[in-house]
Amino acid sequence: MDGLPVVLGVRYGQHLQVAAFAAGEAARRRSALRVVHVTDDPATSPPLFDDVTAVAAPHRGLVVEHATVRGDATQVLLDESRLASVVVVGADDTAWIARAIGTEISRAVVVRADTPVIVVPEAPSRRPRPSRVVVALDAGHQVDGQLAFAMHAAVLRAEPLHVVHAAGVGGDHATSSQRGYLLEQAVDRWRCRFPQVTVHTDVEPDHPVHACLAASVHASVLVVGQPLADHHRPASRAVVSRLLRRSAAPVAVVPRAHDRAGQPA
Repeated sequence: MDGLPVVLGVRYGQHLQVAAFAAGEAARRRSALRVVHVTDDPATSPPLFDDVTAVAAPHRGLVVEHATVRGDATQVLLDESRLASVVVVGADDTAWIARAIGTEISRAVVVRADTPVIVVPEAPSRRPRPSRVVVALDAGHQVDGQLAFAMHAAVLRAEPLHVVHAAGVGGDHATSSQRGYLLEQAVDRWRCRFPQVTVHTDVEPDHPVHACLAASVHASVLVVGQPLADHHRPASRAVVSRLLRRSAAPVAVVPRAHDRAGQPA
């Protein structure tokens, strides 16, 4: 068993497919599943824990830990992320005004967590059977953390990896070719470390959100980089926020400096 658990943040009204995804992730990683409920009333936790335990039951040998914690939900999950291999939460289902003032828990966690956070769509999706891991890269930023996580995810799922770079609408052929070349250089470094993973790369002449949403339809997980935080609302935050609300697949948001040395296959 790996040393760091998969942390699942639970709440009332959350669809059980979020717990099912977290249990599967923990089983694939051979890690414990730590289920965290943030509440001021500990008596409300047992029904939630029972639901998760039932969902995790098919994964024989999976250790499930339960924790009831008082405090701010965002801060609790950020604290938990420091001792987790990955954090799993459900997508926020809030009115537009809540999103505008920044009260979404999943978005608040993904932009600040020290470890990858996977946000799982709450409603069951009607889409083709997922067949690959998708990672969206920006050749202008550090991508090693995303590629390390995506390669490892492909190994755990025994799936190919589809690398997408959205060049944007209106880019000329020379610029697209240069971006594709830089992207291939970055990917080649990781192909050597994960030779068992089949990798396909695309430079899409489209907006990043549109390209990622299209790719998410066939993805078991969509891997993106953690939004940059040096401005109040940089473009990267807007892109990730839209993906969290609209992606057909779970979205793994990976810190830029995550595990650059690579993970064991």
